[in-house]
Amino acid sequence: MRFEKVGVVINLARLLAADAEGMTLDEIALALDVSRRTAERLKAIVEDVFPQLESRPDGHRLRFRITGGLNGFFHSPTSDELAELHAASLAL
Repeated sequence: MRFEKVGVVINLARLLAADAEGMTLDEIALALDVSRRTAERLKAIVEDVFPQLESRPDGHRLRFRITGGLNGFFHSPTSDELAELHAASLAL
């Protein structure tokens, strides 16, 4: 199974979280070496997965960024983990 596309989406999310100014679609296309239309599709996928993606106007184009970084997303406990912690605290 090939996971290159997933890697590209994660890479884009990291780029958008790392850039405080945000990135335009043209900058995304250039950074990922894809067409503008592919950059639009990738941005849409990131937007579905990371609802904190925001856009702001910059002249006649939009800049996109993920506020707050990705650390919270990658390190947030799951509901199963929270249930296990609760059960363990009750047992103690």
